[in-house]
Amino acid sequence: MKYKYKNLIPFVLIIFMAAAWYQIIRDSVNTTREYNGYVEAARKFSKDAVLLDAAENYNKAIQMKDSVGLRIELADLYKNNDMMDEASETAQAMITAFPQNAQAYEYLMNLYLFQESYGGCFRTYDRANKVGAVSDKMKQMISDIQYKYKVIASGFSEVSMYSNDICAVKIGDFWGFVNAAGENLSGAEYRTAGDFTGDKAFVENQEGEKYFIDSEGNKRGVLPDGVDPESVGNFQDGVYSVCDSGKYDFYTIDKQKVLGSYSDATTFANGYAVVLTDTGFGLIDAEGKAVGSADYLKVACDERGVATEKERIFFMKGDSWLMTSVDGSVVGTDTYEEVKPFYPNGAYAAVKKEGKWGFVDTEGKMCITPQFEDARSFSNGYAAVKKDHMWGFVDVSGNIVIEPVFQEAMDMNSSGNIFVKENGGWKLISLYRYNY
Repeated sequence: MKYKYKNLIPFVLIIFMAAAWYQIIRDSVNTTREYNGYVEAARKFSKDAVLLDAAENYNKAIQMKDSVGLRIELADLYKNNDMMDEASETAQAMITAFPQNAQAYEYLMNLYLFQESYGGCFRTYDRANKVGAVSDKMKQMISDIQYKYKVIASGFSEVSMYSNDICAVKIGDFWGFVNAAGENLSGAEYRTAGDFTGDKAFVENQEGEKYFIDSEGNKRGVLPDGVDPESVGNFQDGVYSVCDSGKYDFYTIDKQKVLGSYSDATTFANGYAVVLTDTGFGLIDAEGKAVGSADYLKVACDERGVATEKERIFFMKGDSWLMTSVDGSVVGTDTYEEVKPFYPNGAYAAVKKEGKWGFVDTEGKMCITPQFEDARSFSNGYAAVKKDHMWGFVDVSGNIVIEPVFQEAMDMNSSGNIFVKENGGWKLISLYRYNY
């Protein structure tokens, strides 16, 4: 008798399992029906612009079965009704929920582009790149905006050239200094201000006192006793030049004369300076020894008075300019009508041939064909060029990347910021991709 119901056990188990599966299927069907109901209601309310009810139903549906597509619909609901903060929050939450989904990042980038919030677009791209979720569409979006810029500082009547990421600027009648980000390092308190070619700059305060300062504005050196200079050169390589009674001498910061006397002199850089003697312009080293020839008519200097960056110098001989190395040997075979020297952080120098400006490298190779009305040498990957009477910028391939719309332009600093002149005043613009 104890085996009488033995054969019924499997049958009973099958019945229980079937009942369980039936319940699961019924619950799934009910859940799907409920989910679809929320989605349909959300879309209907959205179409009728019943925002709160639409959002409520979208959120209920998302809680049941999350998806990128549904979150995009919710974000679009907010965007289409000018609720941009809510749209952004929804898109940000979508990325948190789906950190590997490229579509989620694409949507947020498009949202930033819609708002012209280019910094947000770059931030989102970087976030996607860190997790390997960058799509071709995102790359194209970044390419389209990589040269968008914003104004970060303005109100300057004159500006100098950035040197060591510090620039002298004139505000009203007086000069001060700003860093690479355009932040004031000192108030506009000087009658004149030199460049921070080294770690010091020469200034004259409003009382007429002349001295050297460091980047924090502290007095760090004064002129030699009894010297009433006609001009003072920039401090670099431990020395600076003083023009007194038509002659140029070099002094250390502790007022010791180390070299002189020359009819003209450039700022020392990389261990060399160019000086004018009775025979012409030539190169000297830190000990004052002549290096190479000293029979050139002119030498090309930048605004800092530097002629010897990248161990290349542009000298004039006869009626043409040529490039030499520091040992005096001629570099390349071309000669030029006009030239601009190399900058410390630039690959190419600007040269003029047949009435147009182009660019050469340190070997004298013409890398960008002469085609511009004027140009500055490259700095940090870009160069200012003049076209149709206005200034813009080119990359190292010669492509116009910022359209010529400015009256004047300086050079890009290491932070991606550039001084440009517009409507008679100077302002500092910043590429979003460098500062976000």
